[in-house]
Amino acid sequence: MLHAVVVVVALLFSIFSLILWSAGMVRGGGQLDGLAYSAHWFGLGASAAALVAILVLAAWLMLTNPALMAFGIPLLVRIALFIGTLFAVLTLVSVPLVLFLWLRGAWSVAGRLHFSLAVAMFLLLALVFWYWNLLPF
Repeated sequence: MLHAVVVVVALLFSIFSLILWSAGMVRGGGQLDGLAYSAHWFGLGASAAALVAILVLAAWLMLTNPALMAFGIPLLVRIALFIGTLFAVLTLVSVPLVLFLWLRGAWSVAGRLHFSLAVAMFLLLALVFWYWNLLPF
């Protein structure tokens, strides 16, 4: 039950983050300096990767017979596993960026808090992916 809650909250948080960070890039993303600008892109990439990985895995589970895994891993699942791995790497790279943003005060307090919560949520989701053996490490 807890895993389902983490996945649903991560899905909703990813959608919210994609909308918010995309609007921030359009509105004034060019005014950020180097690492703050990178944090914007890492947050956007992690949100998109989490959203796609969750949706692709959910679609595969709902539309196919899980017994087909006995005959090899389907292409859709391989893609989801690759995107999940990309998501985990982006999340791990985002952890030091949280520290950087708080130490330098690069964004507003609300922006730093949102990024910190997003990275914490993505770390929980990465742990769920790892528990479900969806990550290669």
